[in-house]
Amino acid sequence: MFGVRIEFKLADMWVGVFWKRTTETSVEVAGGEAQIMTRPRIDVWICLLPCVPLHLLIVSRWSAECVPYVDFKPLDLGAWE
Repeated sequence: MFGVRIEFKLADMWVGVFWKRTTETSVEVAGGEAQIMTRPRIDVWICLLPCVPLHLLIVSRWSAECVPYVDFKPLDLGAWE
């Protein structure tokens, strides 16, 4: 997926290129397995005019990994009080 938008932000008083890499994560539990879905995302801001960045968004497809699901119980901290 690819997206482009023009933004106006007073905080973007600069000229140049800035990028940020992140990973979106989603977990789905079914039966005895948890499916962990991840996809990388890159945001790129290009400022040729101060305060008017061009924002590019590049998102890859979801990739899945199945792992055994263990339901953890909360710890009883009564002994520590």
